Amino acid sequence: AGAPVAASVAGYDRGHCVALQNKIRLCKLLSEDKDAFLVERDGQVIGTWPGSTFLAETSDFEVLTGDLNNDRKSELIVANHDGTSNGLGVDYWTIFVFPDTEFRHFTAPLTFSVEEYGSFGTFVTSGGRVNILTTSWVSNKDPKGKRDWGMYLVGQWWRYQSGELRPLLDR
Repeated sequence: AGAPVAASVAGYDRGHCVALQNKIRLCKLLSEDKDAFLVERDGQVIGTWPGSTFLAETSDFEVLTGDLNNDRKSELIVANHDGTSNGLGVDYWTIFVFPDTEFRHFTAPLTFSVEEYGSFGTFVTSGGRVNILTTSWVSNKDPKGKRDWGMYLVGQWWRYQSGELRPLLDR
């Protein structure tokens, strides 16, 4: 989808939205008492879910579509930048996956977190399938036992199937 564009939504102080097909708009919004995502069609709210803003920024999210489970139907993915740490500068992201890009029946999204998100590094095509990489920084001994204590970016590969993430144990 396109880049978020500044938009006004009743009841919110600030927001950015991405226009999707079939007159659907997905927005990241901020008000005095809440941060939220909202999906609407033709100006009518289809659903909302909690979001988070970093430094009151509402444009730092990405909307993607892709067939994650190889069923020839696209899923809708929203990647939200939750924050960045001081010091090392770790980026924290929450990923939301919706099984239906048309939002015929709004349901809460599958939600998972990553540190150091990138659409081409988090969602990787391999053998015609999409593998999903979740990552986190750990301060520990080398998880592979080859080095000493330090900061390591550790990842786990997953596949999206039947609305959930299932670990890829061979990677």
